[in-house]
Amino acid sequence: MNDEIASEEEIVLDSLESNSDIIEEISTMKSDLINLNLGEDISMAECKHITRSNMTRVIVIAGEVESGKTTLLASIYSQFLKGPYSDYIFAGSSTIIAFERCSHDARLSSGRLEAKTKRTVHKGEFRFLHLKVKNTQSDVFQDLLFTDVSGELYRDVRDSTEECKKHFIFKRADHFVLMIDGEKICDPTLRAKSINDAAHLLRQCIDSDMLNSKSIIDVVFTKLDHLTAAFKKEPELEKFVEKIIKDKFVDTLMKKLPIMSFHQIASRVDAKLDSGIKIGSGITSLFRSWIVNAPSSRKSLKKPAISLDYHLREIDKFSRLYTEDL
Repeated sequence: MNDEIASEEEIVLDSLESNSDIIEEISTMKSDLINLNLGEDISMAECKHITRSNMTRVIVIAGEVESGKTTLLASIYSQFLKGPYSDYIFAGSSTIIAFERCSHDARLSSGRLEAKTKRTVHKGEFRFLHLKVKNTQSDVFQDLLFTDVSGELYRDVRDSTEECKKHFIFKRADHFVLMIDGEKICDPTLRAKSINDAAHLLRQCIDSDMLNSKSIIDVVFTKLDHLTAAFKKEPELEKFVEKIIKDKFVDTLMKKLPIMSFHQIASRVDAKLDSGIKIGSGITSLFRSWIVNAPSSRKSLKKPAISLDYHLREIDKFSRLYTEDL
Protein backbone atom coordinates (compact mmCIF):
# COMPACT_ATOMS: atom_id res chain seq x y z
CA MET A 1 0.00 0.00 0.00
CA ASN A 2 2.80 2.44 0.95
CA ASP A 3 4.66 1.60 -2.28
CA GLU A 4 1.53 2.50 -4.26
CA ILE A 5 1.25 5.85 -2.48
CA ALA A 6 4.95 6.56 -3.03
CA SER A 7 4.69 5.80 -6.72
CA GLU A 8 1.69 8.10 -7.09
CA GLU A 9 3.61 10.90 -5.37
CA GLU A 10 6.58 10.37 -7.72
CA ILE A 11 4.29 10.61 -10.74
CA VAL A 12 2.83 13.90 -9.45
CA LEU A 13 6.30 15.33 -8.73
CA ASP A 14 7.61 14.29 -12.14
CA SER A 15 4.58 15.89 -13.75
CA LEU A 16 5.15 19.14 -11.89
CA GLU A 17 8.83 19.27 -12.82
CA SER A 18 8.12 18.64 -16.48
CA ASN A 19 5.49 21.39 -16.52
CA SER A 20 7.36 24.03 -14.50
CA ASP A 21 6.91 26.58 -17.29
CA ILE A 22 3.14 26.09 -17.18
CA ILE A 23 3.09 26.47 -13.37
CA GLU A 24 5.08 29.70 -13.61
CA GLU A 25 2.68 31.01 -16.24
CA ILE A 26 -0.33 30.16 -14.04
CA SER A 27 1.29 31.96 -11.08
CA THR A 28 1.76 35.06 -13.22
CA MET A 29 -1.86 34.89 -14.35
CA LYS A 30 -3.06 34.66 -10.72
CA SER A 31 -1.37 37.95 -9.86
CA ASP A 32 -3.37 39.63 -12.64
CA LEU A 33 -6.74 38.18 -11.62
CA ILE A 34 -9.52 40.56 -10.59
CA ASN A 35 -11.37 39.62 -7.41
CA LEU A 36 -15.06 39.44 -8.31
CA ASN A 37 -15.99 39.06 -4.60
CA LEU A 38 -19.07 36.92 -5.38
CA GLY A 39 -21.12 38.34 -2.55
CA GLU A 40 -18.80 37.85 0.42
CA ASP A 41 -17.88 40.56 2.91
CA ILE A 42 -15.46 43.12 1.49
CA SER A 43 -12.31 44.91 2.58
CA MET A 44 -11.74 48.67 2.73
CA ALA A 45 -10.04 48.64 -0.65
CA GLU A 46 -12.97 46.76 -2.18
CA CYS A 47 -15.40 49.38 -0.82
CA LYS A 48 -13.99 52.05 -3.13
CA HIS A 49 -16.12 51.06 -6.12
CA ILE A 50 -19.17 51.78 -3.93
CA THR A 51 -18.05 55.04 -2.31
CA ARG A 52 -16.89 56.41 -5.68
CA SER A 53 -20.16 55.71 -7.43
CA ASN A 54 -22.59 57.19 -4.91
CA MET A 55 -22.65 59.11 -1.63
CA THR A 56 -22.36 56.36 0.95
CA ARG A 57 -23.23 56.19 4.63
CA VAL A 58 -20.54 54.37 6.62
CA ILE A 59 -21.89 52.80 9.81
CA VAL A 60 -19.31 51.52 12.30
CA ILE A 61 -20.95 48.99 14.61
CA ALA A 62 -18.76 48.54 17.68
CA GLY A 63 -19.10 46.40 20.77
CA GLU A 64 -17.88 43.48 22.81
CA VAL A 65 -18.10 39.81 21.83
CA GLU A 66 -21.74 38.62 21.45
CA SER A 67 -23.19 42.09 22.07
CA GLY A 68 -25.44 41.66 19.01
CA LYS A 69 -23.55 43.43 16.20
CA THR A 70 -24.01 40.81 13.50
CA THR A 71 -27.50 39.92 14.73
CA LEU A 72 -28.57 43.54 14.17
CA LEU A 73 -27.35 43.44 10.56
CA ALA A 74 -29.08 40.11 9.98
CA SER A 75 -32.31 41.54 11.40
CA ILE A 76 -32.23 44.56 9.07
CA TYR A 77 -31.52 42.34 6.05
CA SER A 78 -34.38 39.99 7.03
CA GLN A 79 -36.80 42.91 7.18
CA PHE A 80 -36.02 43.85 3.58
CA LEU A 81 -36.67 40.28 2.47
CA LYS A 82 -40.29 40.79 3.60
CA GLY A 83 -40.77 43.99 1.59
CA PRO A 84 -40.50 47.77 2.18
CA TYR A 85 -38.93 48.70 5.50
CA SER A 86 -38.73 52.09 7.20
CA ASP A 87 -39.81 53.89 3.97
CA TYR A 88 -37.15 52.08 1.92
CA ILE A 89 -36.99 49.06 -0.36
CA PHE A 90 -34.08 46.75 -1.08
CA ALA A 91 -32.14 47.86 -4.17
CA GLY A 92 -29.16 45.53 -4.15
CA SER A 93 -26.08 44.37 -2.27
CA SER A 94 -22.50 43.53 -3.16
CA THR A 95 -22.32 41.23 -0.13
CA ILE A 96 -25.52 39.23 -0.48
CA ILE A 97 -23.83 35.92 0.39
CA ALA A 98 -22.40 37.40 3.60
CA PHE A 99 -25.85 38.68 4.61
CA GLU A 100 -27.35 35.25 3.90
CA ARG A 101 -24.68 33.59 6.01
CA CYS A 102 -25.41 35.95 8.92
CA SER A 103 -29.11 35.12 8.72
CA HIS A 104 -29.05 31.36 8.05
CA ASP A 105 -28.77 30.04 11.62
CA ALA A 106 -31.86 32.02 12.65
CA ARG A 107 -34.06 30.31 10.04
CA LEU A 108 -36.07 27.11 10.22
CA SER A 109 -34.11 25.80 7.23
CA SER A 110 -30.96 25.70 9.40
CA GLY A 111 -32.47 22.84 11.40
CA ARG A 112 -31.71 24.56 14.71
CA LEU A 113 -34.15 24.34 17.59
CA GLU A 114 -33.62 28.03 18.39
CA ALA A 115 -32.41 31.05 16.45
CA LYS A 116 -28.69 31.77 16.56
CA THR A 117 -26.21 34.04 14.83
CA LYS A 118 -22.86 32.69 13.72
CA ARG A 119 -20.08 34.62 15.43
CA THR A 120 -17.95 36.89 13.26
CA VAL A 121 -14.49 35.39 12.80
CA HIS A 122 -11.68 37.57 14.11
CA LYS A 123 -9.72 38.53 10.97
CA GLY A 124 -7.71 41.37 12.51
CA GLU A 125 -9.10 43.87 10.00
CA PHE A 126 -12.26 45.75 9.18
CA ARG A 127 -14.66 43.94 6.85
CA PHE A 128 -17.84 45.46 5.43
CA LEU A 129 -21.36 44.49 4.41
CA HIS A 130 -23.02 46.55 1.69
CA LEU A 131 -26.68 47.45 1.29
CA LYS A 132 -28.31 49.67 -1.33
CA VAL A 133 -31.83 50.93 -0.65
CA LYS A 134 -34.32 53.19 -2.43
CA ASN A 135 -36.70 55.62 -0.75
CA THR A 136 -40.28 54.70 -1.59
CA GLN A 137 -41.36 58.36 -1.69
CA SER A 138 -38.51 60.13 -3.48
CA ASP A 139 -37.02 57.20 -5.46
CA VAL A 140 -33.57 58.34 -4.24
CA PHE A 141 -30.98 55.57 -3.87
CA GLN A 142 -28.71 55.34 -0.84
CA ASP A 143 -25.70 53.08 -0.27
CA LEU A 144 -24.74 51.93 3.21
CA LEU A 145 -21.58 50.19 4.36
CA PHE A 146 -21.70 48.41 7.71
CA THR A 147 -18.63 47.15 9.53
CA ASP A 148 -18.79 43.46 10.40
CA VAL A 149 -15.96 43.02 12.88
CA SER A 150 -15.39 40.65 15.79
CA GLY A 151 -15.56 41.85 19.38
CA GLU A 152 -11.91 40.86 19.86
CA LEU A 153 -10.79 43.65 17.55
CA TYR A 154 -12.74 46.24 19.55
CA ARG A 155 -11.24 44.86 22.74
CA ASP A 156 -7.79 45.54 21.29
CA VAL A 157 -8.90 49.06 20.28
CA ARG A 158 -10.25 49.71 23.77
CA ASP A 159 -7.04 48.61 25.46
CA SER A 160 -4.48 50.24 23.15
CA THR A 161 -4.20 53.82 21.93
CA GLU A 162 -1.77 52.69 19.24
CA GLU A 163 -4.26 50.08 18.00
CA CYS A 164 -7.10 52.61 18.04
CA LYS A 165 -5.17 55.09 15.90
CA LYS A 166 -4.68 52.43 13.22
CA HIS A 167 -8.36 52.47 12.35
CA PHE A 168 -9.01 55.70 10.49
CA ILE A 169 -12.45 54.37 9.61
CA PHE A 170 -13.71 55.77 12.94
CA LYS A 171 -13.14 59.30 11.61
CA ARG A 172 -14.87 58.47 8.33
CA ALA A 173 -17.92 56.97 10.07
CA ASP A 174 -21.22 58.74 9.59
CA HIS A 175 -22.48 56.91 12.67
CA PHE A 176 -20.45 55.20 15.40
CA VAL A 177 -22.84 52.66 16.90
CA LEU A 178 -21.81 51.40 20.35
CA MET A 179 -23.57 48.15 21.22
CA ILE A 180 -24.10 47.21 24.89
CA ASP A 181 -25.35 43.71 25.71
CA GLY A 182 -28.70 44.11 27.49
CA GLU A 183 -28.59 40.55 28.79
CA LYS A 184 -25.36 41.31 30.65
CA ILE A 185 -26.96 44.43 32.15
CA CYS A 186 -29.49 42.09 33.78
CA ASP A 187 -26.70 40.10 35.44
CA PRO A 188 -25.33 41.82 38.60
CA THR A 189 -21.96 40.09 38.15
CA LEU A 190 -21.49 41.34 34.56
CA ARG A 191 -23.31 44.68 34.65
CA ALA A 192 -20.52 46.99 35.79
CA LYS A 193 -17.87 45.52 33.47
CA SER A 194 -20.17 45.69 30.46
CA ILE A 195 -20.92 49.38 30.99
CA ASN A 196 -17.34 50.32 31.90
CA ASP A 197 -15.89 48.53 28.86
CA ALA A 198 -18.30 50.38 26.54
CA ALA A 199 -17.54 53.76 28.10
CA HIS A 200 -13.82 53.01 28.00
CA LEU A 201 -14.01 52.24 24.27
CA LEU A 202 -15.57 55.64 23.59
CA ARG A 203 -13.02 57.41 25.78
CA GLN A 204 -10.21 55.66 23.96
CA CYS A 205 -11.56 56.86 20.60
CA ILE A 206 -11.84 60.42 21.94
CA ASP A 207 -8.35 60.46 23.45
CA SER A 208 -6.93 59.02 20.22
CA ASP A 209 -8.68 61.78 18.23
CA MET A 210 -10.69 59.21 16.28
CA LEU A 211 -14.02 60.69 17.42
CA ASN A 212 -14.82 64.35 18.05
CA SER A 213 -17.65 66.81 18.64
CA LYS A 214 -18.95 66.33 15.07
CA SER A 215 -19.16 62.55 15.35
CA ILE A 216 -22.63 61.01 15.63
CA ILE A 217 -22.74 58.40 18.40
CA ASP A 218 -25.57 55.90 18.84
CA VAL A 219 -25.41 54.04 22.16
CA VAL A 220 -27.55 50.94 21.65
CA PHE A 221 -28.70 48.61 24.41
CA THR A 222 -29.44 45.28 22.73
CA LYS A 223 -31.66 42.35 23.79
CA LEU A 224 -34.53 44.55 24.90
CA ASP A 225 -36.60 41.44 25.67
CA HIS A 226 -34.14 40.51 28.43
CA LEU A 227 -34.10 44.06 29.78
CA THR A 228 -37.90 44.36 29.78
CA ALA A 229 -38.37 41.02 31.54
CA ALA A 230 -35.78 42.03 34.16
CA PHE A 231 -37.42 45.44 34.68
CA LYS A 232 -40.74 43.72 35.38
CA LYS A 233 -39.15 41.57 38.08
CA GLU A 234 -36.97 44.34 39.49
CA PRO A 235 -38.53 47.79 38.98
CA GLU A 236 -35.53 49.43 40.60
CA LEU A 237 -33.24 48.01 37.91
CA GLU A 238 -34.64 50.37 35.27
CA LYS A 239 -33.83 53.40 37.43
CA PHE A 240 -30.40 51.96 38.06
CA VAL A 241 -29.73 51.62 34.30
CA GLU A 242 -30.89 55.21 33.75
CA LYS A 243 -28.46 56.36 36.42
CA ILE A 244 -25.63 54.42 34.77
CA ILE A 245 -26.36 56.12 31.46
CA LYS A 246 -26.34 59.52 33.13
CA ASP A 247 -23.14 58.92 35.11
CA LYS A 248 -21.08 57.09 32.49
CA PHE A 249 -22.21 58.80 29.31
CA VAL A 250 -24.36 61.93 29.68
CA ASP A 251 -22.42 63.70 32.46
CA THR A 252 -18.97 62.80 31.14
CA LEU A 253 -18.66 61.71 27.52
CA MET A 254 -21.40 63.93 26.09
CA LYS A 255 -19.27 66.97 26.90
CA LYS A 256 -16.91 65.86 24.14
CA LEU A 257 -19.40 63.90 22.05
CA PRO A 258 -22.54 66.06 22.13
CA ILE A 259 -24.31 64.29 19.24
CA MET A 260 -25.09 61.17 21.24
CA SER A 261 -28.41 59.32 21.33
CA PHE A 262 -29.56 56.25 23.24
CA HIS A 263 -31.59 53.35 21.90
CA GLN A 264 -33.01 50.01 23.05
CA ILE A 265 -33.51 47.32 20.43
CA ALA A 266 -34.55 43.70 20.05
CA SER A 267 -32.99 42.13 16.96
CA ARG A 268 -34.31 38.79 18.18
CA VAL A 269 -36.78 37.79 20.90
CA ASP A 270 -36.70 34.90 23.35
CA ALA A 271 -40.32 33.72 23.63
CA LYS A 272 -39.62 32.00 26.96
CA LEU A 273 -39.12 35.38 28.63
CA ASP A 274 -42.71 36.46 27.86
CA SER A 275 -41.49 40.07 27.66
CA GLY A 276 -44.15 41.31 25.25
CA ILE A 277 -41.40 42.74 23.02
CA LYS A 278 -41.69 42.21 19.26
CA ILE A 279 -38.84 41.24 16.98
CA GLY A 280 -37.23 44.34 15.49
CA SER A 281 -38.38 46.72 18.23
CA GLY A 282 -36.43 49.97 18.18
CA ILE A 283 -34.53 49.20 14.98
CA THR A 284 -36.74 51.05 12.49
CA SER A 285 -36.02 54.55 13.83
CA LEU A 286 -32.34 53.70 14.33
CA PHE A 287 -31.97 52.53 10.74
CA ARG A 288 -33.75 55.60 9.37
CA SER A 289 -31.44 57.90 11.35
CA TRP A 290 -28.41 56.28 9.72
CA ILE A 291 -29.67 57.37 6.32
CA VAL A 292 -31.07 60.79 7.22
CA ASN A 293 -28.39 62.07 9.62
CA ALA A 294 -24.75 62.69 8.77
CA PRO A 295 -21.96 64.72 10.45
CA SER A 296 -22.13 68.45 9.70
CA SER A 297 -18.72 68.21 8.02
CA ARG A 298 -20.28 66.10 5.26
CA LYS A 299 -23.79 67.54 4.95
CA SER A 300 -22.77 70.14 2.38
CA LEU A 301 -21.11 67.59 0.10
CA LYS A 302 -23.23 66.79 -2.94
CA LYS A 303 -23.24 63.78 -5.20
CA PRO A 304 -20.61 64.41 -7.91
CA ALA A 305 -21.41 64.46 -11.59
CA ILE A 306 -20.14 61.47 -13.54
CA SER A 307 -16.91 62.30 -15.31
CA LEU A 308 -14.81 60.34 -17.76
CA ASP A 309 -11.69 61.73 -16.10
CA TYR A 310 -11.37 59.41 -13.10
CA HIS A 311 -8.73 61.47 -11.28
CA LEU A 312 -10.72 64.71 -11.43
CA ARG A 313 -13.91 63.31 -9.90
CA GLU A 314 -14.97 65.18 -6.76
CA ILE A 315 -15.73 61.92 -4.98
CA ASP A 316 -12.04 61.01 -5.07
CA LYS A 317 -11.18 64.24 -3.26
CA PHE A 318 -13.85 63.34 -0.72
CA SER A 319 -12.33 59.90 -0.30
CA ARG A 320 -8.83 61.22 0.29
CA LEU A 321 -10.06 63.86 2.70
CA TYR A 322 -11.95 61.61 5.07
CA THR A 323 -10.10 58.34 4.99
CA GLU A 324 -6.83 56.92 3.87
CA ASP A 325 -8.37 53.69 2.60
CA LEU A 326 -12.11 54.19 2.18
